[in-house]
Amino acid sequence: MAQDTAETISATITVTNSEACLISAMLTSGDKDTIATITDKLDPADFANTLLARIFATLQELVNDSRPTDASTVLNTLQAKGNRDGLADDQHHIMTELVTLKIVDLHLADYARQVASTSYRRQYLHMTEQLRHAAEHAPEAELLDIMINHGIGQRKAWQRYQDITTL
Repeated sequence: MAQDTAETISATITVTNSEACLISAMLTSGDKDTIATITDKLDPADFANTLLARIFATLQELVNDSRPTDASTVLNTLQAKGNRDGLADDQHHIMTELVTLKIVDLHLADYARQVASTSYRRQYLHMTEQLRHAAEHAPEAELLDIMINHGIGQRKAWQRYQDITTL
């Protein structure tokens, strides 16, 4: 099973995957200010890949604790957590894949914007699916309120996305 997981992870950790590029750049960059801004603006929920989301959450913890964000520190922090975060068997493989992508850390903010953009689109798609479901199943008297609430949520998401694009 661990081998299957490792192969799946390898397939997603490529130079064409914005999430992998962002994490890779964060692990190798010395730009603490940009990393701190990214960990403040993005959220693990912005990542479609749950394993990369867990690594990002660990990076957030390290930044909040004023600790280094290099691969060794991240790996040791993940190991200290044990199996709870679901990376135990593949931690070394994942980190090796990430640090050997040869990503240019000068593009750190660009990768963050790409992750934010993709996340915003996923959220928008989810909203439209929920509205479709409401249109088919909710009472007519509730439809306008449902749409307004989704619109308010989407406006907040748009503003958050705009904040990230100014990195």
